[in-house]
Amino acid sequence: MKKEKQKDREDRQICIVFATALLACALLTGCGAAKEDNLSQGIALVEQMDYEGALTCFEAAALNKEDMRQVYRGQGLAYMGMTDYENAAASFEKALGQSSPRPDAMDYDINYYLATAYYRNGQVDKAIHVYQAITDLKPGEKTAWYLKGTMELEQGSTDAAKADFDKAVEAAPNDYDIRIDIFCLFYHITDSAGRNNIQFRNDHM
Repeated sequence: MKKEKQKDREDRQICIVFATALLACALLTGCGAAKEDNLSQGIALVEQMDYEGALTCFEAAALNKEDMRQVYRGQGLAYMGMTDYENAAASFEKALGQSSPRPDAMDYDINYYLATAYYRNGQVDKAIHVYQAITDLKPGEKTAWYLKGTMELEQGSTDAAKADFDKAVEAAPNDYDIRIDIFCLFYHITDSAGRNNIQFRNDHM
């Protein structure tokens, strides 16, 4: 009888220690322990602009071996929110490393974020390369053509920008908003061949 009581006490002590450990883990991470909970909480914290809290959740998600592509994407978004574009780009690269050979919608989404991170980090050539990769796979992706064109224009590559904008308009012939955006971009560009800019605007209006 004494042995049974002693065993009951030991079992209760073990349960208390285990419960305390779980509570400590929850307090340290601020995230759930169940699979996928850390990931969803991290994404929610990004939306709430609690980027440091989000990173903590994504780290816990990685330990739980949750959806690693989404974990790295979430980390990238958190780093973007913290204006840490170098780490953001590294995270998006890791996310793409988790992709299958056939790109899906999330892969394109991540690539757009990667290009933005590169651009914000001063790596314009890399950003252009990402947009080129997108258009190679999806020639009708007007947004990629347009953004690539804006960066070409920023670098002074007017002819390359014009070619990109032509592709954007060709991909969306009824999108007059993009035509207006292109017009406004060229309106503010002045160079020694200003007539070329005027001709470009007339071609697209």
